[in-house]
Amino acid sequence: MILVSCSSQSNDQVLVFECSGVSNPTEYLPMYVDKIPTFEGGNFIQDSAAVYTEMGKRAGIEGTTLVSFDINEDGLSVNGRVHLGIGAGLDEASLQGAQSKLYIPALTDGSPVCSRIYAQFHFKLDDPQNVTMELVLPGETILD
Repeated sequence: MILVSCSSQSNDQVLVFECSGVSNPTEYLPMYVDKIPTFEGGNFIQDSAAVYTEMGKRAGIEGTTLVSFDINEDGLSVNGRVHLGIGAGLDEASLQGAQSKLYIPALTDGSPVCSRIYAQFHFKLDDPQNVTMELVLPGETILD
């Protein structure tokens, strides 16, 4: 099971994983932020730039991938990692889709901070042109 993060009961801050100054991705430290990262406009679900690969379509593969990545202080995605893949190049397409977006970074005391976030990419054969990307909200269990 992966629990992405959880809300604090004592104030309105949210627990995420800090990536500033981390050289090894296994060293992420929990930190509280005032605002979690989002897409431009504050949305959590968006059409993705991920491309449904021809190999995936020919093989009849559809499903959901799960990736994590850092959103740095400038809103760029770096250090992507696949946690749940479905193969046929769709895992790599998910990472490329995550890297092609600009995000609003997490905020602490009004200043942007680097933090780790998870996202799901939904690939459906009945609509291969519309791959959606969904940021996983704090407190959501994404794998059981």
